[in-house]
Amino acid sequence: MGQAILANTQPRRIVPDNENIQKSDFELFMDHWFPASANLRQQKQTQYGVPAVTVLPQGPVDEERRSQTSQSQGEKFTDIPDGHLVGTTAAATCIGVIVVSPPDVNGNRTIWVFHFDSGDDPEATLAAAGPFPQGSHVVFFGGQDHPDSTNTLDSVLDYFEGLPAGRVVIDGIYNSIGLWVNNAGNYYVNPNERH
Repeated sequence: MGQAILANTQPRRIVPDNENIQKSDFELFMDHWFPASANLRQQKQTQYGVPAVTVLPQGPVDEERRSQTSQSQGEKFTDIPDGHLVGTTAAATCIGVIVVSPPDVNGNRTIWVFHFDSGDDPEATLAAAGPFPQGSHVVFFGGQDHPDSTNTLDSVLDYFEGLPAGRVVIDGIYNSIGLWVNNAGNYYVNPNERH
């Protein structure tokens, strides 16, 4: 499916073989025994708000018109045809991140989709994928108020909140296990993916 979406380019794995995103045993121990604030997602949702998301019609999903990033992966998409969606799902205890660049001179956007689980190191992965273009938009989703989800979200936020002012616009945190975006930068969710 990824090949059909990326007309002239192949999807590029940002994190090949997950080697650079695995946390050490010590980091996992610290995350388990000293979790970040249990209500971090709610606090940050209050701070950044909820992005505008269109709920897709109920019914079967057209797998030929969407590309899904797998767990513990990140992908960069370009040249996305009209009517296609890119994103990820099944981020119940994971954290999903979508970064949408401003349009280039031809009106095309580059979109990065990440699906982080508790064993990943989002801050290092995002740093390796970036820097993202000035004025990019970012949205977060997934996760529960469980220590593993909270620590993963905390690491994601550490990266984006540490960027220079104006580098990215945080559109907010959406309560869903999946989220999708089209080539115009509009967000979508399937009815069964909402919390």
